[in-house]
Amino acid sequence: VVVPILLIGSFLVGNTYKILVNYHSDLLESDNLRVRNILYEITAQIYNISEEITFHDDVQGVLTGRYGEREWYYEAIDSVNVLDSYENNYTEIQEIQIYTDNPYVEDYKQLHRITPEIREQDWYRKADSQSAVFWTEMQREDAYGNIYWNLCLVRKIPLINTRYRAVMVIKVSDDYLRTRIDTSQYENLVSAEDGCIFYCSDRKMYGKKLPLTVDYEEPYYQYLGREEMNGKQCFVSIFTLHPYQAESRLYISTINAEGYKSIRYIQGFCVVILALAMLIPGLIIYFFTNYFTGRVNVLRQEMHKASNQD
Repeated sequence: VVVPILLIGSFLVGNTYKILVNYHSDLLESDNLRVRNILYEITAQIYNISEEITFHDDVQGVLTGRYGEREWYYEAIDSVNVLDSYENNYTEIQEIQIYTDNPYVEDYKQLHRITPEIREQDWYRKADSQSAVFWTEMQREDAYGNIYWNLCLVRKIPLINTRYRAVMVIKVSDDYLRTRIDTSQYENLVSAEDGCIFYCSDRKMYGKKLPLTVDYEEPYYQYLGREEMNGKQCFVSIFTLHPYQAESRLYISTINAEGYKSIRYIQGFCVVILALAMLIPGLIIYFFTNYFTGRVNVLRQEMHKASNQD
């Protein structure tokens, strides 16, 4: 009895483990797909907004204009409603910044003068050297010294009939991403091409390198399996996202840190049931065997006495 139960039970425990692993993996991959769809939708919308701003006549006019008086410049900026409209009415946009080397432009509202510090930034040098749109992470600090990270679209604004240059940065709101992406069941990390995290369910991870193994040379890298994080075995799903009309890659990582713990609990419960399934019948067989053996021994003794005429 014990051997068949042990064989069948071991098969069922192993099969249950496989089913649970596939179950958690499918759920994790589905949530990763959800995050990818959200980010693709947001990046596509931001790109379309950048297209309209880039070639808007009022924006072009302000960036190439010459202003004899400072008040004329302020009036010109105030008349460009498209910038205020997008910044105030689209919750996914944290901020729009346009940097230019036009000497008639001062720091006012969305427009900023290109300073030597800006020229040294990697994102500016990259934007100035190419016409393609790209996405990158940027760090910002508020008036109270708090550090924030944002996903940003960066692109050069081609200015017609002028030697001036302009680069636009559109920052995606981290709070907006959090309302769209956050879930209580899984942890999501999103990093740029250099592996720097700009979005995470845990804000302490912002600005750190992705703590997972990723082949950054593979243009469409993806991985579904297990990784060890903070001493725990975790289910991990990593996929590469290519944003709409941009020469960039984003890495979306979805992590389930409690999946294997749940599986081990269920496995332990199954092992206990298997042990009880072997123990209880064994005990029943043992007691009944002893009982009937005792009765047989008593009968044998009585028959022995009768045959000896005791």
